[in-house]
Amino acid sequence: MSEQEKSELKGLRTLQTDAQEYMKKGVSFAEIAAEASKRQDLSSEKETTKISLKKIALISIIIVIIVGVGLGSFWLFNRKEQEKQSVSLGSKSILVSDQQVEAGADLNSIRSALKTSVRLNNLLYISMVVKPEDFFKLIKANPPTELTDSLTDSPPAGGFMLSKFYLSKDWPILIFKIRSYELAFSGMIKWEKTMSDDLSEIFSPSKPGFDFQDKEIQSHDTRILYDENGNSVLIYSFINRKYLVIAQNEEPIKEIFRRFSFPQYLNE
Repeated sequence: MSEQEKSELKGLRTLQTDAQEYMKKGVSFAEIAAEASKRQDLSSEKETTKISLKKIALISIIIVIIVGVGLGSFWLFNRKEQEKQSVSLGSKSILVSDQQVEAGADLNSIRSALKTSVRLNNLLYISMVVKPEDFFKLIKANPPTELTDSLTDSPPAGGFMLSKFYLSKDWPILIFKIRSYELAFSGMIKWEKTMSDDLSEIFSPSKPGFDFQDKEIQSHDTRILYDENGNSVLIYSFINRKYLVIAQNEEPIKEIFRRFSFPQYLNE
């Protein structure tokens, strides 16, 4: 006899013994059958409950995985978008900027871009696909040959950056990348006589009252042109002998000095 047959026979004998015991106590066969059916129903209900709990647990795990994947995908998408935005805001500028606006290769487009609203403490980059010498022609400036020959045409932005910083008011800023400090410095000294008139399209025209004077700002040597009331008309300085910065006030040029001191702002 096989093990299965022995087990079934043992179970059958147990049921028979239980039935005999119940009948000795006066319990009818119908009541015995009902009790056996009730036990079977309870057993089935327990099995069904176990299966249901397993299904619920499995479904919960699947939901958690789906939500996790969804949140992860959303985070990665936002991160990529932020990276794209960061690149788009400063990919062509010497310094990484907070805002950007496009300008065409004409004076009216440059004027319009300079009127762009800038948020507090933000640096606006005015993107243009022109070389420095072409930019000077657009704004009707005529700097010395020494200066134009010292400027680089290499990226980003063809070697220069037109920006605007907003603090107490809008402050335009020009940044040029140079290949020869000595040549650039010589050209700027010569340009001092007509620089205010030449850059009037970028910086608000103001009648200067004195010649350029030396002044140290945040450990940087600068040259400043004042008007008759002692207000600065133009300021220029060289940073690391690689960049020429021209501004109209100490506040924006201090911001440029600050940004150049931190590597994360450099976009080269």
